[in-house]
Amino acid sequence: MRRFEYTDDVSSGDWIGPRMRGWGTVTGMVPGGFEAYARIFHPVPRDRLESSSDPDTVAGRIAAAAAASLPAKVSWRYFCELNGRQWHPLMQFMSIASDDVQAPYGSLGVAGWAELARAIAADDASADPAGNDIPVTVGFWTGSGSIAAPGETPTSVSVLMSRPDDAQLEPRQEAAQRAEADYANSSEGMSAHGHITSWPVDVRSGPLLELPGREYVLFTGGLDVFLDPEWPRASGWAFSWDETVNLAWPSDHSWFVASEVDLDSTIIGGTRPLIERVLASGLEAAEVPSDADLGWHGDTLNGSTRPESP
Repeated sequence: MRRFEYTDDVSSGDWIGPRMRGWGTVTGMVPGGFEAYARIFHPVPRDRLESSSDPDTVAGRIAAAAAASLPAKVSWRYFCELNGRQWHPLMQFMSIASDDVQAPYGSLGVAGWAELARAIAADDASADPAGNDIPVTVGFWTGSGSIAAPGETPTSVSVLMSRPDDAQLEPRQEAAQRAEADYANSSEGMSAHGHITSWPVDVRSGPLLELPGREYVLFTGGLDVFLDPEWPRASGWAFSWDETVNLAWPSDHSWFVASEVDLDSTIIGGTRPLIERVLASGLEAAEVPSDADLGWHGDTLNGSTRPESP
């Protein structure tokens, strides 16, 4: 399996901070100076919509009436059509979906990164179609509760195992279940099941890349790592939470990708041909100006009032 490897060389990111401007804007997430920028809208997993059984909520109505016909990843355009809102580059998920649908904050997802990697590789004449010749550095936000030092069991993460109150177990069965629960809540069990990271070093005690408002631990690998759906497990990520990476850039600084943990979309800056490839890919994306407001007030067409649940 392909994987990313930890690096303590954070100097590779020294070029980023000086080119960032305006927190909450496009160049507050991605360095300025690129020819063009695109915003990639994080899709909503269908199973998140199916999780509601309340017929009075949007999620419940979808689950009851149309879930089988929806794709595994539901687009923002679907919610715009459902709620009579306008699809445009600066729309906010909170403005197009009712409050019973959880916003897709923080991660483009494994499949999304694979699609983006293919678009990037196709734009690079020096690489083969799989991106094998493109070395990249990726960053992961140090504030994630899933990060654990070797042998550490974070108090922010726990795995609960229980049985019905009326269950009657023999002493041997009860001891076995208790042992299983103890393992599931141990550092070894949590990392094996992807609830916490399994990195071989305490990454937060080493050098960190410091950018406005965030600190990141860095890893290196090839762009082709993103094409392997098992890369989070192989790279020691807490794979059960669908966490991916928050930053990515190549050694020649020709493009940059950022997935801010508190935003519902990913931003990429690069050459005009690259951005056009991203827009033509299977990702739901739109070109945005470098100074665009990515916050709540950036959606001037749909306003700041959430649609009501049908």
